[in-house]
Amino acid sequence: MAQAAVQLQHSYRFDSASDIGELARCVNAGDASGALTLLRTNKEQASVRLVADAAGHQPLRLIVQESLAPWLAALNEPLSAENQDARASAIFAAHNKAQVLCALRHGPYGVTGLNRWIEDMLRRSGALAVTGDWYIGRPIMVTRNDPALRLANGEIGITLPYVNPESPQSPPSLRVAFVNEIIEKGESPIRWIAPGRLNACETAFALTVHKAQGSEFDHSVLVLPATPNPVLTRELIYTAITRARHGFTLVSAPTDTTFTVLKQGIASRVQRSGQLGAKLARLDD
Repeated sequence: MAQAAVQLQHSYRFDSASDIGELARCVNAGDASGALTLLRTNKEQASVRLVADAAGHQPLRLIVQESLAPWLAALNEPLSAENQDARASAIFAAHNKAQVLCALRHGPYGVTGLNRWIEDMLRRSGALAVTGDWYIGRPIMVTRNDPALRLANGEIGITLPYVNPESPQSPPSLRVAFVNEIIEKGESPIRWIAPGRLNACETAFALTVHKAQGSEFDHSVLVLPATPNPVLTRELIYTAITRARHGFTLVSAPTDTTFTVLKQGIASRVQRSGQLGAKLARLDD
């Protein structure tokens, strides 16, 4: 049985010889020094980079603004009843160009704190009119399966203005757009759901790496916690890197001047207790 085991190593998301591929290999091998060298190389057109945040979070602010720029531009395209499905599809495509990821859920560099910070930043800059719980441009993640709405835990929706095709002269109302993964006969590629029908969801400017598993983006940004944490493991860092097709940015906290968090994270491995490998090996005895 042991001889029947295979290891899948080829990536169809990025070139294994690219900076992303090299960085992923360093992390997977536990080579923190090699990973840091790659991240800190200031070559032109670098596809992987390390950004140290500072007091006031200006470096992080610039990274987030850069990540959200294509999506915010797509939000400003004109709206009509005829083009709203195509417009929503274009907004989703722009949204998938970059994604901010966090190792933790709580804390200033966790998903909860970072989502609040990004929302406040966009409100203050006037990029989004954040006037309540629901507003144009709010990205959300479904947090519980909802068979009635055909929504699965982890699906992403974007809050957009919706023009009722039956009364196109009426003012647009807010709807949450979802990509229709399985299009049944007569359905459009976008499903529009009233916010009041969504009982289990949360803001998703930033996602945990865990929630982003299986997704891919042109560029992924991993924001590290300020101090070492057992959640931040080699496997989690590897997962964040390999969500990216073309670019990866690692953001470290201002207090972590020696990149201890990254080094300890790469040194830490997930401890699995199932012992499946040992059990399979014993079948050969």
